[in-house]
Order: sequence, then C-alpha cells, then structure tokens
Amino acid sequence: MMKGMLKRALGVAAAAAMAVAGMGVLAGTANAAPLTGDQTITLKADNREQLEGRTFTVYKLADYVQYGTGDGAEYGIDTIDGIDGIVEGAVRDAVNAAVNPDVDDKEDPLATVISRNSGEGSLDQDLKGSTRTFVKNLDITGFTKFIPRSDVFAGDDENGYTRTLTVDPGIYVIYDTTDPAVNNAVPMLIGTAPVYKDTEIDMKNQSKPGTPTKTVTGDKDDTVSFGDTLTFTVTASAPDTANYEDYTFTFADTPSLGLTVNSEGMTINGKTIGIGTGQVNAKVSFTGTFQGDGKQSFTVTLEKAALAQAQAGADNGQIVLSYTATVNSSATASGVSNSVTVNNNGIVSDEAKTPDLYYNDFAFHKQYADGTPADTAEFVIKDESGKYLVRNADGTWSTADTQAGATKLKPSDGLVSVKGLRNGEYTVEEVTAADGAMDIKPSFTVTLKHGTATPTAFADTAESDPFGLVNFNEDKTVATVTNVKKVTQLPMTGAAGTMLFTVLGLLIAGAGVTVYMKSRSMRHMLRG
Repeated sequence: MMKGMLKRALGVAAAAAMAVAGMGVLAGTANAAPLTGDQTITLKADNREQLEGRTFTVYKLADYVQYGTGDGAEYGIDTIDGIDGIVEGAVRDAVNAAVNPDVDDKEDPLATVISRNSGEGSLDQDLKGSTRTFVKNLDITGFTKFIPRSDVFAGDDENGYTRTLTVDPGIYVIYDTTDPAVNNAVPMLIGTAPVYKDTEIDMKNQSKPGTPTKTVTGDKDDTVSFGDTLTFTVTASAPDTANYEDYTFTFADTPSLGLTVNSEGMTINGKTIGIGTGQVNAKVSFTGTFQGDGKQSFTVTLEKAALAQAQAGADNGQIVLSYTATVNSSATASGVSNSVTVNNNGIVSDEAKTPDLYYNDFAFHKQYADGTPADTAEFVIKDESGKYLVRNADGTWSTADTQAGATKLKPSDGLVSVKGLRNGEYTVEEVTAADGAMDIKPSFTVTLKHGTATPTAFADTAESDPFGLVNFNEDKTVATVTNVKKVTQLPMTGAAGTMLFTVLGLLIAGAGVTVYMKSRSMRHMLRG
C-alpha cells in the first residue's frame, strides 16, 4: 500500500479540514510501524451546553508512520484496514464521492487526496465542499469506536468552553451522538500532531438560542374584553444554517385558556405562510383555530429552505412570527397570556411570556320602591366610543351603532351582571321600566379600572337621573336602580323632590279649580 509522506514543517491544516497545500506523496515502507503516544484534540465552544453532557463518538481513519528521525523526520498517512478492510473500503468510497479523479484501489485513499493541492482531486479546506461531502458519504457501519484515554471538560462563560480528548496520533472523524432528537454537531474530520499543528475544532452545533421576545397589542392598559382580537409577535434570532444540509427551527407557542388562535393571516417576517412566490413555506401544526388551555402548544416549523425564504430581502438577522388570537369567554380571573419557546435544531430556548391581560366585571341591583326585585326591566350599555354593546351567544362582546341593535340585559333576582369588559367608562341606560312601574328610565356610568384601588366606580348626573332613582353606597362601588309605581314613591330630595312638590302643587291647584268651578255652579243653581 502506498504511504503518504508528510514533511512535519508542512503539517498545518484547518481544524475540520484535512487538506495541506503543497504536500507530495512519497513511497513508503509498507510495514512501517504507526506512531504511538498521547496527542490531543480539543473541541471549543462559546456556550456550555454545546459541550457539557454531550456524547462524542470517535473513529480512527488513519495512522501516522514516521520515516527518519530528528529534524529530517518525515511522516506518512496510512488509512487503517479495519476488520476485513472495511475501514479502508468505506474511506475510499467516501473519498471517491467527494473528489475527482477517483482514487484507485492501488492508492491509499486518504494519503492520496490529502497530498493533492487544494482544488480538484483534494479534500479542500471548506466544509461546504469536498470535506463535507466526504464525511457525509462515509459509512461507518462496522467501524470500531476509538475510546479516548481521557475526556476533560473545562471553561467558563468569559473565556469559552473546551472538551479535550486524548488519543493516538492519526486522523479521526468525530460525531456528536448525544441524541437524534437534539441539535447534533456537524461531523468533524481532524488530524493530530505531529502532522497537524491546529488540533482544535470550533463546534458547529448551534448553542442554546437566546430567549425570544414576545409582545402583544390590541389590549388597553393590560385589559381586554371578551371578543377582542389581539396581535402576538414573537421575535427570535435567525440561526446560521450554512454548515447544515438539514435544519429545523420551531416556535412552540402555548396560549392560555381564554385565547383562540387564528391560523389565517399568520406571517413570518411579514410574509404570509404558503407555497407561493414571496411566501414562507413554514409548517403550522393546525388549520383554522387553536383553542388555548395553558397546556397544549401549537408549533410553527421552518426548515432550511423556509428559513432562507423568510430572510430573503431582510438583513436584521431575525425570524419574526406574527399572528392574531381572539379573547373568548372561557378566560378566567387570572387573565389570559401566552408563552413561547424556540427549538433551534434541537436545542430549546428559555420561555418568553406576554404580560397577563385581565378583564373587568360589574353588577348593579334593580328593585321596586318596596325593595322587591324588578326583573322585567331592561338595560343597554354604551362604550366610550358611543357604540352599543352586543352580547353574542358565545359570551363575547361586539358593538352596534344604535340602541336598537344593542343587547337588552335583564336582572336575575334583582341583579344585573356584566362580565368580560376592558378598562373604560361605560354608560348604562334603562330602556324598559319594570312591569307596573312608571315610565321613568334613568341612566348612569360605570368606570372600570382593573387592578386599582377602585376597580368599579358608579356615577350619575341630574340630567341622566333627574328623579334620583339610581343610588350608590358611600364610595360609589355599589349601585341600585329603583322603579316606582306611583309619584309618592319618588325621592323627597333634590330634583326629584322638587318635581314631586311641583306635581303635588299642580294636583292641589287642579283640585282647587275643580272645587271653585263646582262652587260657582252651585251658586248659579241657587240663584235660579
């Protein structure tokens, strides 16, 4: 077998590339003994999780053999046979898949292609090229694992992290075999000293992605109404996929109870999701709507081609997911929220969460003057914009332009309850007096401010309630609306009292006129 002779002074290569420019192939002695002793390969990474706790499987592909001694020593590469020549055969097949012209069976496959100058017929120093093709096509079935004599992890956040493997002199391929479900590194081809000076490898697996940011719009002061449409935006750093043929980048989003997520209108970097021109061919785990429960997640996955589509024309280094969700009536008093993680080719980020968004509720009493419930009265509610509220069958709210289109709310056992409104000032208008009551219909306002010392505050004016039929407790947090059946039940103070005395005065005046007229009639009769 031909042996590749390497000058020690020429033994310089990139960490993951085995090409050495200007190297010649010299005939060697077939029975030269391989070099022995301790050499090291160092894996380097910026982040702890790229190295700590991961499993690296090492296979030896070639030995070094030495010719001569001292400063005149030269080295050769000898691809190992393995059992029944399986290693050399597999290496030859992988080499011939990566370079042209092919290496015939009379040549040592690694010695031949490493000795060629970079370019055609060599394993180049670009992982996007022939070296990567070689590693991809290398079938290691039947190879014997090389167990490093030591494997030492060290480092810190400031200076980076290392895993140092102690091995024999030679050429190796190293695989990250931690778990098929996680982000394994690109396979690494490297040689040790004394042939190669640079025996450090910068890890090509992605580190733990930074925590994405998540924002929400469409609320008011962190409050919502049932039926509101919210827009959620998730921003994550775009990954570097250059050294990968296959890649997945996944948003895993967990909406809380009370949120209905809509797949329609979902975008990535402002581009719609789909297979058309200018779209992003991402995979969404649902179609239509997704009902949040705070436990189940939906996913949006971008493979390598979709990531390229998303970033086309963008230079901000971000992947931005945007979608809408509707607040539904299953929301609880603890509020609605949304959390998300990013799975960057198998490594999951920390969770990002939107602020909790809350809703308000309020109630008021409705009674007759004697304190009994007045359940046949009807009320409507108007918001700050002048729109009237419509309560839909699913418990959400929408609006109507006129009072006639509003939902008429009736008391139940003397209590009108309203649930699921955002902060703001609302006007409550009585539109139908209770059965048997005088047709006097006051209105009043309620100001909702969730999370404040006074989350509910009622008020009225002389114009909205001229007869004083809306009464409040001392701090105006409880309201009672009264229907009267006769004038004498009207309050005796304020405008209502004035009106009562006016009415009574008119009645008395009317009675006096009647008496006077009857008196005149009697006098005429007596004179006649």
